[in-house]
Amino acid sequence: MRDQRVVRCTYYLESETDPEQAAAAMAGEQSSGTFVAVPGESPRIRERHAAQVVSVQDLGVRRPSLPSRSRPEAVRAALAVVEFPMENIGTDLATLQTTIAGNLFELGELFAFDVTAAVSTCATCHHPHRVAELKAYLQTPGLVLRCASCSAVQVRVVRSATRAWLDLSGVSVLEIPTA
Repeated sequence: MRDQRVVRCTYYLESETDPEQAAAAMAGEQSSGTFVAVPGESPRIRERHAAQVVSVQDLGVRRPSLPSRSRPEAVRAALAVVEFPMENIGTDLATLQTTIAGNLFELGELFAFDVTAAVSTCATCHHPHRVAELKAYLQTPGLVLRCASCSAVQVRVVRSATRAWLDLSGVSVLEIPTA
């Protein structure tokens, strides 16, 4: 059974460095959000809120998949599974996006996909829209995102004191470009 205290993400990585090192660098950067010590930040707090690399599957050496990357000529590709504490995110979708993709493009050793290009296909009208185009309704017990075409509910996020629920039943497909 899935641990509901974490958000689990699978990343496709391309790097000149060892995939395990690249995944660890990404998880560390996505957890911290800062390069300087913060007053009151302790090793215990960093450990409690740190992302954890769950697994890394080495996919071998290949040419970079992004057309804009001409150097290096060869990279090591991998699938990395990283878990982020739900406590860091709550029910705020902006925080979720920042957590899972916020600093990826600052990591020079990684070549990541543009997660902001994700497209959500409505389960009701079947029209695709970028996630950023969905209509957000905040005057509810949680957060509701509705289809930009038919206004059907696509995403619901509700939070209690001990857990959060993410309902994607209004999404038939969530497409995330990998190249």
